[in-house]
This record gives sequence, C-alpha cells and structure tokens, in this order.
Amino acid sequence: CMLGLGKFRVKNFAIHTIESHISALVSLLVVLVLALIQLFYMPQNDYMLSAIISATLFSVYQPRLFGKSINLKLIMGLIISLLLGVVVFLASYLYYLNFVGYTLVLVILLMLTCMSCCARLHISAGVWILTDIYIVFSGFSGDVIHALYTGVFASLAGLLLVLVLWLKNFIFHPNRYRTMRKEVLFPKHSFHLSKGVLLYSLRLVVAVLCALIISYYFDLFAGFWVPMTVFVVMKPSIHKTLNALKHRLWGTIIGAMLALPIVLYIHSSIIILLILLICIYGIVITLAKHYGAYTFFLTLGVIIAPALGHYFSEKMLLEARVSATFIGLVTVMVIVLFAYSPKAIKRLQNKYRAY
Repeated sequence: CMLGLGKFRVKNFAIHTIESHISALVSLLVVLVLALIQLFYMPQNDYMLSAIISATLFSVYQPRLFGKSINLKLIMGLIISLLLGVVVFLASYLYYLNFVGYTLVLVILLMLTCMSCCARLHISAGVWILTDIYIVFSGFSGDVIHALYTGVFASLAGLLLVLVLWLKNFIFHPNRYRTMRKEVLFPKHSFHLSKGVLLYSLRLVVAVLCALIISYYFDLFAGFWVPMTVFVVMKPSIHKTLNALKHRLWGTIIGAMLALPIVLYIHSSIIILLILLICIYGIVITLAKHYGAYTFFLTLGVIIAPALGHYFSEKMLLEARVSATFIGLVTVMVIVLFAYSPKAIKRLQNKYRAY
C-alpha cells in the first residue's frame, strides 16, 4: 500500500511552522479535556461524543487560516462556533423528521460552498466546514430535544476551542513569529455565480445527492461517510478531483489497516485516548501539507474515537468507513465520466503519461 501511494512519505506528515504545531497543541488540549470528561463523568453519552467530533472538525478549520490576522481568526472562530450549533441542530433534526427538508438545506449549503470557492479563505473555509459538519451530523439524527442538545454541545466545543486559542496568544503572541496582516471580515463579492461556478455546483450537487440517496435508501451504517467522501473529493477541476480521489483512497486504506489491530486487540480507553490525541495532532499539521497523510490520520481517528465510550463495534465502524469511502469514490468517478468531455479526460491521461 505504501508503494502504491508513491509520494506518501515521512516528509508529508509534518509542516515546519511554529503556528501549525501550536494550533495542533491547542486542538489536542481541547479534545483531551472533552475526552476525559466523557471517560470519567459522561460515558456512552452521545452529546459528549458530538462535542469531541465537533472539536476535531473545527480543528480542521483553524489551520486553514494560517497567515491571517489573529483578531480575524478569533472573530471568525466565534461566528463559526455559533453557526456550528445551528447547523448541527438542523442536520440532526431534519434528517430525523424530513429527509426532503434535510436535502433542500444541503443543496443550499453546497451551492454556497461553490459560490464562495474564490472568496477569501476565512469565508470559503468557513462555509466548507459548516457544510461538511452538516453532512456528518446526519449520523446523529433524533427528535427536537436530542437535536437541540447535540447542537448545544457541538457549539460549546467550538467556543472552548476559540477560548483556548484566545488564551494561547498571551503565551505565544503571533507577532513573535510572523507579521500580521489585516483583512476585512466580510469583503464584498464573497459569493459569486459565474458559468464555471455554476457547472461546478451542478456536478457537486448531483454527486453528493446521488451519494446521499444511496446511503439513505440502503440504510448504510454510518452512511453519512458516503456523501461526505464525495463532498471533500469533488473539486472544481478534473485534475484536482482525481488527485484528491487517489489520496483519499490510499489514506483511508492505510489508516484502516493500522486501525484494525488497534480495535481488535487494544481495549484500554487510556491507550485509545493517547492514540486519538496523536491523530488530532497529525490531522492539524498535515492538513496544509499532504491530503493523503491528512486522510490517514483522519481515518484512524474517526474509527477509534467511538471506542472511548464503547458505543458500538469498532470493527463494524472500520468496515463502514472503508466501504463508504469506496462507494463515494466510485460515485465521483461516475460523475466525472459523465460531466467531462472525452477530450478533457484524454488530455489528462496524456499528461500523466508524459510523467
């Protein structure tokens, strides 16, 4: 598997900037606090698990803002944390109550994601992470009370992360290691709809909805991973899409291979927690470096995280992750074959042959 990935090397597992490692430590600290609360005070609590997952996903957003003003990062972090609770509530309740309503909101979020793809990074990454969270938390569907508590815990996890980031600046002030630059919080023309964006929106909406219908119709275990895989892999261009597809495949396979002996032979919650913290750290420092390495840590983390509360069979979760990724990637390939002309695909094949 390692040979098949080609560029999946040790150097892809780290980005050598102070800020990335500080952000990784902050994320690690927040997840550690939430996990310890779950282990010793709230075992097998769905709401605390939603907080851990929210903190993990929110940790993916902050590293995307490297080079941004710390004030902008904190303000956007606060806004995204509050919106996170709303999005989680809608995902949980609508998926439980009305699948059509859930689907309509998803289409709107997908359109906004595409329309903001050329906007400033704090806007485009914010919309992207909210859409991703909306897809993920369909797996936490329940009645209005369940959805409300899930949303509140998710939002509190994001706010806790922002609080720790704010406190961090008293110790590691950004001016000590990089020059700050000011940016407008909500610049004009953050959303636009050109012909290219419209075509990308159509491809993404069709692909994600196909994946969503497959997971819903067949009632797949942890089926949200199918549309989530399509969402993160489908890019504006065919070249970027196929590149992300390759890294997603190999990152998932290698992560699952390492997760298998862990879920089969390690039953200590403390050891599982330590491995999860390593995964959180790896997710943050590899995000901007290599998508395959990031997927590896993400796959390993999401498979072992539920083991903290012994929610269900981790082996079943591992099988669901791999199968959902495969179904999602096949869906992407089918959409690519229909969406792009034979000439475009042939040009890309010729480009790869040239290497």
